[in-house]
Amino acid sequence: MKILKFLDSFFIEKDTGESDKYIKQIEDNKKEESNKILDDFINDKITIDELLSPNFNADVNKKSGNIYEKYIGNKFEEKGELVIYNGFLLGCKDNGIDVISISSREKSINLIQCKNWINKPLNISHIQDIYEKLNKFKMDFYFIDSKYIQNELNIKMPITKCNEILHEVKSNLSFYTIRKTLYIGSHEVIHQNVKSMCQIIKPNIWKYYDLKIVIKRLND
Repeated sequence: MKILKFLDSFFIEKDTGESDKYIKQIEDNKKEESNKILDDFINDKITIDELLSPNFNADVNKKSGNIYEKYIGNKFEEKGELVIYNGFLLGCKDNGIDVISISSREKSINLIQCKNWINKPLNISHIQDIYEKLNKFKMDFYFIDSKYIQNELNIKMPITKCNEILHEVKSNLSFYTIRKTLYIGSHEVIHQNVKSMCQIIKPNIWKYYDLKIVIKRLND
């Protein structure tokens, strides 16, 4: 009964297949975020051995990535767009999309991947993988109840407005322009072979086919 009530409150449309998929994704995400090592790091309880361990490095990268996703998403919220923090809602099951920004005014949907890597180089194979995931992304985010989307927003949008935008997207998806953007937190991690494969629009804006690559540091 609890599961059925949760499904009723979480999904706008009662589709068993979609409901089961998203419930599992949300549960997986909650498990990932209850990470003891990260809590210990925040509270200065990490030892030298833990600091040097692969698991610890992975957690630091995850925390850095989460902060960056929120930073980028907030820029679109400030424009008045509906932002879905897909990575926060679905965790590792986000299908390669960290942030989805919907502009009702421009009739556009921006599928966004964020990379704020610290100690790992970003090469052309990573760009190609990101590009493939963005191209294959299934537009089914409107199955998520607006209250879950709203909970992640920094600038709260009324539930009624969220519902209105999601309904409009679902009903008229073919009229929306789909954009693909990769945000990278630093020039330093980008391998030289990425630059050689991209068209340079500006020093911080590159293009790989129809994928826009923006180098944007935190607090720029």
